[in-house]
Amino acid sequence: MSAADRTQDLPAVVESRVGDALVQTSDARELHRLLKVGRDFTTWIKGRIAQYGFIEGVDFVTTEYGSPDRGNQAGRGGDRRSVTYHLTLGTAKEIAMVENNVEGRRIRRYFIECERRALQAAAQPAPDLSDPHALRALLLAHAEREIALEARAEKAEGTLALAAPKAAALDRIADTTGLILPSDAAKTLGLRPKDLTQHMLGNGWLFRRLGSGRLAGRQDKLNARLLAERSVTAGENRTEIQAYVTPRGLTRLAQELGVVLPARLDLFTASEGRAQ
Repeated sequence: MSAADRTQDLPAVVESRVGDALVQTSDARELHRLLKVGRDFTTWIKGRIAQYGFIEGVDFVTTEYGSPDRGNQAGRGGDRRSVTYHLTLGTAKEIAMVENNVEGRRIRRYFIECERRALQAAAQPAPDLSDPHALRALLLAHAEREIALEARAEKAEGTLALAAPKAAALDRIADTTGLILPSDAAKTLGLRPKDLTQHMLGNGWLFRRLGSGRLAGRQDKLNARLLAERSVTAGENRTEIQAYVTPRGLTRLAQELGVVLPARLDLFTASEGRAQ
């Protein structure tokens, strides 16, 4: 689907070279605007790339425009270069889906239709539109596909609604570092926080520090990147060490507890492994 085929509230789809192939792509900055994301663009796109393990040259390519401003006589200056992110449609669909809002689902369906049209154009010769029988068959086939697409979209929206309580925990991951608090991990796994804490204390994941009683990660779990620790502000001029569960650790906990992660979280934990 070309830019001329779209409406003003849908992103343009153009061809860009990604790796050795010429593929359909979408401008991440335009996608950010249409998804009505609250965060600024640079924080948002870098966060999504880190969170889901997207790889430059495979899932997206970048181009830089503008030039460094070395200042002027008034003393003002700075780097005015900007980066454009050209996302493959697979990447753009995933990003639109995880926004988990009406705009994201609508734009994802649009990208699916763009891909379908491109595949159809590549696989079939152009129909003879001067033949009324061929034209009628083409219109009927298109109508049937639209009905099927809407039915699948409605089913997907229902699945997302059921998964929303668990998926909400994922949305709280700070700046997409991929780390999640044990309390949020418990909600994601459908457990009470105290039950998950007891499991992790009793099965060699955590221990309580002497004196403070704060939870800390066992060294073998830290080495295996199932847990991570970060310094957090605990008061004025004071920091403490906080234990976090990594995406890999979330998957391991789900296996130990016999819990099936929501599809969206499976995608997230798989991407963490891809980014290693």
